[in-house]
Amino acid sequence: MNMPHPPPKSYGKAADAYLKDFYKSYGAENTQQKIKVLEANLGQQPSNYYALGGRLTDEMKLGCLEYDYLSQMGKIELVLA
Repeated sequence: MNMPHPPPKSYGKAADAYLKDFYKSYGAENTQQKIKVLEANLGQQPSNYYALGGRLTDEMKLGCLEYDYLSQMGKIELVLA
């Protein structure tokens, strides 16, 4: 049984372009490099991440960090609902 692939992660055209340029300026190409760059730019952040089902992937962590970073830069609106 073939499972459909989820659509690529997107924060909108402007925010996606901002992230692309941000990562390029640091030479961050893979998930681990991107996580390190975001953590360094976000400063002291709590490092507690939770996932339903118990398994947190690096991609999930990257998504959380990107969301935080983009909201701090005013590129997206942080909605806590």
